[in-house]
Amino acid sequence: MVLILPKPQLHHSKNNISNLLPQAEGGEQKLGKYTFVENIIPHLLSWQQQGKQTTLVTLVDKEGSSPRPIGAQMAISQTGEAVGHIATDCLHDALILEAQSVMSSKQNKLIRYGKGSPYIDLKLPCGSGLDLYFDQTINFQQIETMTTLSIERKAFTLTMDMSEGRTTINPFKKGQKNERSASNEMIMSRNYFPSLQLLIAGNGPAVISMANLAKNVDIKTKICSTEEELLNLAKDEGFKTQTINELVNQTDQYIDEFTAVVLFFHDHEKELPLYKNILEKSPFYIGAMGSKKTHQERKKTLRSLRLKEENISKIKGPIGIIPIAKNPSLLALSVISEIIYEAQNKDYIC
Repeated sequence: MVLILPKPQLHHSKNNISNLLPQAEGGEQKLGKYTFVENIIPHLLSWQQQGKQTTLVTLVDKEGSSPRPIGAQMAISQTGEAVGHIATDCLHDALILEAQSVMSSKQNKLIRYGKGSPYIDLKLPCGSGLDLYFDQTINFQQIETMTTLSIERKAFTLTMDMSEGRTTINPFKKGQKNERSASNEMIMSRNYFPSLQLLIAGNGPAVISMANLAKNVDIKTKICSTEEELLNLAKDEGFKTQTINELVNQTDQYIDEFTAVVLFFHDHEKELPLYKNILEKSPFYIGAMGSKKTHQERKKTLRSLRLKEENISKIKGPIGIIPIAKNPSLLALSVISEIIYEAQNKDYIC
């Protein structure tokens, strides 16, 4: 079924788009072949708003190994701007030239590079073969719809019919992989998920340590605390903040299924009022600081508060992949790594 949305009444402002673009200290990130960009949609929209033709390049199949998974993408403009990463640097310039040729011919192309390719002068070091689909038909309305869904944090699937040169936006079906459809080798289904978010509720130095690590891997973070000084520090460092009372009373809709929640309280009584509302939002990860003994006591207390056993079982404890990490920075790294591992298991990230 094709997802048909009403044409947005509001064209996305530069500020809305910039929220999805990678940022660097001092302003918008300078792009180049050594800049890794996962979400290429805002760049397609920005270029089309400037009146430029664009091409979406997708890795649709591979023979042998590959540095990037099936579904990896690049966006290329008619003037040679490019974001995204599919293969080795040796292919970067060749893909730009090919995309410009595709835009000139107004014909989509499916091209093999590396093993079995007609381009014998373009060798891949790993000896593999990569099949790339160049789509120059994806239009402004489609890209704007994709941008709208991204801003609204809704998952969707881009379905590319490579035999007909037709691309459609479809509802995301749970369990669907970022792979070519098994029913027809000329159909490519590429899933898009909202960017990962993190909510840290707690007190102490581990909160800021973890927030800064999350920022370094492009995970948007909100900090909730009972400590006013910690909240002020978080605001000064550019993080969204919220009081614990606001979190208990659900005054916003920050938490969703693409959000991880971490509770960093040494006084575990302070975390108890939070569980009911957090669990109702179904975050993909929820973890609470403490030892095995502390976690057993936590579960016992939550049962006495009549929380469902299936919800209690979703709470991780002890948290992190490094056992008994006591240093706040090491604990933060341990937990961030576990969150990313969980997200990768769900195919939310590559």
